[in-house]
Amino acid sequence: MKFGLTDKELKQLQNKVIQPLRDRGARVWVFGSRARGDHKKFSDLDILFEVPIDRELEPGFLFEIKSEMEDSNFPYKVDLVDSKSLAESYRAGVEAERVEA
Repeated sequence: MKFGLTDKELKQLQNKVIQPLRDRGARVWVFGSRARGDHKKFSDLDILFEVPIDRELEPGFLFEIKSEMEDSNFPYKVDLVDSKSLAESYRAGVEAERVEA
């Protein structure tokens, strides 16, 4: 699934966000309007990730990803959501619509 992204945008997302998270053992999904397919032209991209319980992301890692994406020519805002911090009131909805990235 391309989530409404061009091939170039999808490759950039994979290289700068998805693969670095996977390299640290995380599972990664897209959720929200881009996962459902009802996004608008400039809808943000919601990324949910889950790091194994026995691993942690190094301090500053998410900040680096966010900064790099903001400083790049990627045309959409990327929201990174750790499954551990997902509010229980949203969990069922997010898990129902999430799509493996």
